[in-house]
Amino acid sequence: TIERMLFLRNVSFFENLRLDQLRTLASICEEVSVNANEHILRKGDAGDSLYVIVEGEIKIVDPSLPDNAAILAVRQAGEVLGEISLFDGGLRSADAVAITPTLLLVVYRETLDEALADDPGIALDMLRAMAQLVRQTNQTMNTRRSTDIQLRELIEDL
Repeated sequence: TIERMLFLRNVSFFENLRLDQLRTLASICEEVSVNANEHILRKGDAGDSLYVIVEGEIKIVDPSLPDNAAILAVRQAGEVLGEISLFDGGLRSADAVAITPTLLLVVYRETLDEALADDPGIALDMLRAMAQLVRQTNQTMNTRRSTDIQLRELIEDL
């Protein structure tokens, strides 16, 4: 549990949690290993868990897009995935596929809900972190759109 606490403390999604909150979170995590090219999440599946990457790399893919646009992001050690569905109970919005052999910590909604009942402050800090991720994603998408528009304008000018 202490090893997990130390690791989780360095994950930006959990960096604002107090030590007692990190202890709680560390105690409800489960370790999962996946092989390269193995799916962790599938778009459209029910979301009931959050994953923290301990080792390895994972690509976030939208299978409905053409191959050249399908990879939305690459996540590495210290990053999280599945956070949106964990909170809203909605369906997964993309696939997550291991690029390399990967070790994950999994937090299931049911056990997280029990921990949040004891300490709602955990949820507030996690929601703040999630808001930051949404802001970063929006900024990335806006940059991509701007680049696409500039490329189209350049092509039109030629």
